[in-house]
Amino acid sequence: MIIKECLICEVTYRAKNNKTKTCSTICGNISATKTRQIEYDKNKPDITMAQLNKSKMTNRVRDYRNDLFPGIEISRKLWNKNLKLGEYK
Repeated sequence: MIIKECLICEVTYRAKNNKTKTCSTICGNISATKTRQIEYDKNKPDITMAQLNKSKMTNRVRDYRNDLFPGIEISRKLWNKNLKLGEYK
């Protein structure tokens, strides 16, 4: 048995091997959450808040419009199906 110190709560504990880093599953979950957050921060997409709000707003407006006029979506699909490169039927 190896005597180690937990990275999270700093309590000494006995480990079976050198791979163990935390004293319990609770501390292990905390450590995993912190590691995931660090990885996410490294690979975070470069979307600004304004772009995000704009996309959310357009989706909300589209949903609201579709709730009021449910036939618009179907008529748009039919219109796009009938169009041929600058020709109107």
